[in-house]
Amino acid sequence: MRQVPIKSPGIPGMRDSMTSRLARTVGSARAAYADTRDAFYCALSREMFAYASDPCVRQWYDENRAISMWNAEPLCAATALAALAGAPALEIGAYVGGVTIALCRGIEAHDKRTSRSLSPREPVPRLISMEKGGSHTAHPRLPSSDILADWRRNLEEFGFSGAVHLIEGNFGADANVRECANRLNGAKLNLLCIDADGKVDWALNHIARHLAPGAVVIVDDYASSMFDDKSSITRPVVDRLCELGYLERWGLLSGQTWVGCTGADIAKLGFNSVFVTRARDQTEISIGPARRSRARNVFLRWITTRRGASGVMTPG
Repeated sequence: MRQVPIKSPGIPGMRDSMTSRLARTVGSARAAYADTRDAFYCALSREMFAYASDPCVRQWYDENRAISMWNAEPLCAATALAALAGAPALEIGAYVGGVTIALCRGIEAHDKRTSRSLSPREPVPRLISMEKGGSHTAHPRLPSSDILADWRRNLEEFGFSGAVHLIEGNFGADANVRECANRLNGAKLNLLCIDADGKVDWALNHIARHLAPGAVVIVDDYASSMFDDKSSITRPVVDRLCELGYLERWGLLSGQTWVGCTGADIAKLGFNSVFVTRARDQTEISIGPARRSRARNVFLRWITTRRGASGVMTPG
């Protein structure tokens, strides 16, 4: 195997060649398969083969893996999915930016594949990331004493500091939900990536009206032996949404990360249904004055439900 010189992830030559390569891979998969799911699995298989056989591709992804909690398969998948779906995209729970960079790489490849030229005054951000920040010094692999500072540093190192709009704070806070809506300015999301500490129900209630039908959805910790407290409350909600047709499952990445797409009526979810993940979470999330009364009534019906119970409560 030939030796590959170590390069900084921000070196334009490496970035441009890898972006062009990814654009060709995804473009070929899309040309072969009209269905986005089939095109995704075709692109993913090619990316994983390239990762295993091409030292340059391996280095490109390993640079990303070094700052991510995800391994090679879900990172390859997130990159390929963003290259297929394009912008605008939303990431909830960015931590120090590992998946943010994967999504940026994919969106950049999508723009190259579709010959889209970016305006210097882009009306809608290509990617919005929501992260509350703080510190996580006890993390077993990626400890951080300042999450947002590390996020900004990593985005700068990889050359994407100006490509992402960061919304700081809890994703469910009224001000942050409004800012997200204002930034989208009526545009529908083509991709949503959620790593929200098990609160996928709240995330979807806030964001559903902004999702396009058929938008790609990635949900981390759907199944996890390390974070059972997250997966035990994530899986029932996602499964129930699939039963009701709001989501369509494509499969699992590394047996842990759920991937799929939205159903035709996804925009109605936030109006039709309210979830409560855990009783104690009610005080942690602000859901907006227009829906607070309805949510309180549903919450009272859920207050005695054991943690992890599945279901969508529809006010009757």
